[in-house]
Amino acid sequence: MANARESEGSSKRPPVRLWLPWIVFGLMLVSLGLAAWLYFVRQKAVFIRQTRDELEAMAELKADQIVRWRKARLADAESIKANPLVRDWVTKRMARTDAGAVDATTLEWLSSLTVNAQYRNAMLLDPAGKILAVVHPEDEGLSVDELPLIGECAKQGVVLFTDIRRSRDADLCCLDLLIPVLPPQDAQPPAAAVILLRVDPRVFLFPLIRWWPSHSRAGESLLVRKENDSVAYLHESRTPSGASQALNLSASDPALPAAMAVRGQTGFVKGSDRRGRRVYAAIRPVPDTSWHLVAQVTIVEANALLRAQARYIATVLAGIVAAALLAWSMWRQRWATGFYERTLNESEERLHQLFEHMSCGVVVYRPAQQGEDFVIDDINRAGEKFSRVARKDVVGRSVLEVFPCIRSMGLFAVLQRVWKSGAPEHQVLTLYQDNRLSEWVENYVYKLPSGEVVALYNDVSDRKRAEDEVTRLHRELERRVSERTAQLETANRELEAFSYTISHDLRAPLRGINGFARILQEEYETTFSEDGRRYLRLIQENACQMGQLIDALLDFSRLGRQLLNRQAVDFSSLVNSIVKDQRAEAGTRQVEWVVGRLPTAQVDPALMKQVFVNLLSNALKFTRKKEKAVIEIGSYRKNGVSVCYVRDNGVGFDMQYKQKLFGVFQRLHRVEEYEGTGVGLAIVQRIVQRHGGLAWAEGKVNEGATFYFTLPDATVSGGVDEMNI
Repeated sequence: MANARESEGSSKRPPVRLWLPWIVFGLMLVSLGLAAWLYFVRQKAVFIRQTRDELEAMAELKADQIVRWRKARLADAESIKANPLVRDWVTKRMARTDAGAVDATTLEWLSSLTVNAQYRNAMLLDPAGKILAVVHPEDEGLSVDELPLIGECAKQGVVLFTDIRRSRDADLCCLDLLIPVLPPQDAQPPAAAVILLRVDPRVFLFPLIRWWPSHSRAGESLLVRKENDSVAYLHESRTPSGASQALNLSASDPALPAAMAVRGQTGFVKGSDRRGRRVYAAIRPVPDTSWHLVAQVTIVEANALLRAQARYIATVLAGIVAAALLAWSMWRQRWATGFYERTLNESEERLHQLFEHMSCGVVVYRPAQQGEDFVIDDINRAGEKFSRVARKDVVGRSVLEVFPCIRSMGLFAVLQRVWKSGAPEHQVLTLYQDNRLSEWVENYVYKLPSGEVVALYNDVSDRKRAEDEVTRLHRELERRVSERTAQLETANRELEAFSYTISHDLRAPLRGINGFARILQEEYETTFSEDGRRYLRLIQENACQMGQLIDALLDFSRLGRQLLNRQAVDFSSLVNSIVKDQRAEAGTRQVEWVVGRLPTAQVDPALMKQVFVNLLSNALKFTRKKEKAVIEIGSYRKNGVSVCYVRDNGVGFDMQYKQKLFGVFQRLHRVEEYEGTGVGLAIVQRIVQRHGGLAWAEGKVNEGATFYFTLPDATVSGGVDEMNI
């Protein structure tokens, strides 16, 4: 069957050659994807290297331009300082008393400096920093920080270039060029005066820094310096969303390139700009200044060409995949047409073989006259055999014509209901009988998607006859059970009469024997010899033992008739109370009681107490010869059933006599050794059986014994597993 299903499944699946192009195409696609990924990784490294080279070159160029600009300004200052005409003129101005005329000349000369050299303002100062003349008085004056520089310039006689200083409104900034005017006699410091030329960096320096040689929306050069614990941007950004030159950010920001610059880092770095955009940056310090040049561009813009190449590669790969899929689809459609035609033919052949060789009869009906009649479309071999017809004689004919009694048996109504509702129906054990056939049939009727109705049926006449025979035998069995029940009731009544006889008729002679023996002992004991007195004691002991046997026999007989009063009983509490009584009975004996986890079960509490009393009494009795007795009570689960046990280290028994243990009046030891009636274990077995369980024992001579019993519906809370016993 398995091989048939495998062959059937393999015939429905396309052969390997149909999937081989898919495998080849998949491998090619994986190879192309891997090659594209490796190319992308290599190109990304190339683009990062190119970006690094460009940014480092840009930073180097900007820093060099700033240095040259500063040198040009300092060269202007040195030429003014070395000009003897300037020294003579300033000396005369300082010596003259006609300040108004000299001031006009001075202002004219200073004004020419601002026009020709494109300085924003020019001032003439004394060595203490007092303004003697100024071209633009409305311009911002001297800051407190510049006064020491002016004094140093005059004292040392050297040209000084101050750092960029922001105005109070933070929209203007300037640099001051301090030029000492030395005495004309010896041209040695200290200077007689200081010329201050104010440079506006927005005129040339900042445009020079902001200029970017290539078309870029996000590339920019930044001039920054450290102010206390902040990084100060000294000019506005070239981008449309550029920040103000007064912007100050934390110098400890680990991702900000400007912060890296003021912390002393140089070279190519990757981080985030003040707008949070990821950027590549090149950092260069500007020599002889506190400035740092940062040339940066966003990673998004730097990788724009890389993304364009990635899109191009993806487009090419998509085109290759699309072309391959189109070619595969055309080839597969061509091949699949023939394959599925063959598969369909094979499937139809298998269905036809299944139809013909089914063990049950199958008839296909086509509805006619809107369901008022049904025409037989097909019938299989089993159907021909069961109905005793030939296919060629019934195909195309009305079902009412071929099977005239189909209405009376109810099958025709079933065909109509299934055809209308589409729900399958099962018709069981119906008798069809006409002048040709008489048989019991069972029908399964369902509707095909094509609208035809199919009936599967079996001739169950033999099964019907067997069921009738079973019914007859069942009735006969019930009659016999009734007779046996009556016999058992009679036997029970006789047993009750026998118990009454034992309880009353046999006890009276025993009481007489005991009474007369006691009279003889009390009145004639002195007249008897030693043997006579011993015989008298034996009469009393045997009479007493006979009474105990009668009591045990009555107890055993009552167990079969006593109704069970089932309750939820906790065996742990029950056993602990019994062990307490047994300890008192043991007296001074050394006995170790081990009570494990025990179940809770629905049992008769009085009878279950009798079970444990009998088992624990036996264990205590048969360990009396042990110096230290060990009695263990516990339980475990086996196959979903709770098993309780009582184990001791007493005299044990030989397993070949285990069947005698639970018999009435059966003993393995003499009465002189161990007292008892021989009914205790029989009572245990009877009580356990009344509760639906089993009882058995295991032991070994002089090594102890274990008595087990099961309770099917008991549950152990945290009980031990069978493997731990």
